[in-house]
Amino acid sequence: MNFLVVAAGGLLLGGFVAYWLALTFSYLFLPEAWTESLWLWASGFYAEHTWFKVVTITAFVLLLFPLLGYWPGRDPLEEAAHERKMIELNKDLIAVRKRER
Repeated sequence: MNFLVVAAGGLLLGGFVAYWLALTFSYLFLPEAWTESLWLWASGFYAEHTWFKVVTITAFVLLLFPLLGYWPGRDPLEEAAHERKMIELNKDLIAVRKRER
């Protein structure tokens, strides 16, 4: 069951990636009329079907979500210093608990 859900999600996401690649390809290499018809098909489908709106938004979020890890930019040195401080505090807490026993 879990495999079916993941497979369906992968196919759906793959379909959107293929559509975006086709749209990019049409912008770069095909006549303007073809690109316009591709946009009209997608915008008509988007206007008529609520599920397509939901899936489109979900696909965009899933594709752009990994970028949020890098934005706004984090300072690796600051993160390392924070991590060392947390480890030191944790060791101090463990030492205090051991002394209380």
